Parts: sequence; C-alpha cells; structure tokens
Amino acid sequence: MLVPELGVALLNIPKCGSSTVRQCLQFHVERQKVTPVQGQYVNHLTLSELKETAQQDGFNIDNMRVVAVVRNPIDRLLSNLNFLFADRFSYSLDKCMSLALSDDLSDEHRNLRPMSSFLDADIKGLELFPFEKIIDAVRSFGYSGIVPCLNKSRKRFSVEQLELYIDDISSFYRDDFKIYNVALAKKEIEYVRQAS
Repeated sequence: MLVPELGVALLNIPKCGSSTVRQCLQFHVERQKVTPVQGQYVNHLTLSELKETAQQDGFNIDNMRVVAVVRNPIDRLLSNLNFLFADRFSYSLDKCMSLALSDDLSDEHRNLRPMSSFLDADIKGLELFPFEKIIDAVRSFGYSGIVPCLNKSRKRFSVEQLELYIDDISSFYRDDFKIYNVALAKKEIEYVRQAS
C-alpha cells in the first residue's frame, strides 16, 4: 500500500500480519481523508518491485517510510502450511515441506518464499517490525484504533510436527532468522530506551 500524502509505503510480506497492518493503514487513511495510490500495491511485491512500481507512478519510496513486519520463520512457515494446505489433506506433511523448502516455487505457492526474498533492495526508510510488535507497526504511522486479528489460517499442522524438519528449516530460512532476530533486537533496544 502506498500513501504518498502520509509518506508511507507498506511492504506486504506474506503471512507476517500484512493484512492486519494494511487494514489499519486503510482505516487511518480514511480518517485522515487522504487517498492511497491504487493498483498493485496491496499485492505481495518485493521491495525492488515496490520501488519500481512506485517510480513508474511518479513516486520515490526512498523519500518515504517503508513499513514491513517480519515473523519468526518457524511460525511463519507453520502459518503458511496451514493457510495453503489445510484443505488439501491429500498433501502429506512431507510433500508440503518438500514444496516449502524448494527454490523453485510456482505462483500458487509464492507465499512460501523466504522473507529475505521480499527484502531485495536497499531503502533508507525501511522499518522492520517483529510480528510480536505489530501494534507498534500500526502506531508508527499514526493509527490509534483497535488492531484486528485477521488470521486466515486453519489448523492442520502443529509446530511439534515441524520438529522433524527443524535442521532443514533452519538451513533454508537462515537469512530469515537473521532478519527476524535483528528486527526483534532493534525494537527491544528501542523499548528499553523509551522506558528509561
């Protein structure tokens, strides 16, 4: 979502709470009586795609705050598996994990791409919020209302079932763990400073 009048762009990384953040930004935009740029900005674009699309529309996101939420890779993977495969009981967990840990994903399984693949460009105004601090992400652009929980996954798989695959998950999502831990540490440092 791109809101030039507020100087905010939202990077929608799948299964990281981006629908919740987008809805809060939409509520805030309506309250502020400003108009977001229409088009593909609500899709799961990579950072470079977001930047290129904005430039084509005459906007430079290097001059905006780009807000994104990142999530613990195991929690994100579990949410993805439950979102994509809850209704496909013919897919065994082995088959689902084979798809999830593949570098060759179809568009249908695009959500499974690592978070790091969405963070494929340098943007000076990029602000990463850990999923646990999603309320702080929406407060950062001025939204002060209730933050809805838009969980669209049904429970089929559990975190315990992923234990068997933990080494493969850790290896495949290595960069995602780094990104998440940096965002988590950065926000915790900021909260310690604010509390002082």
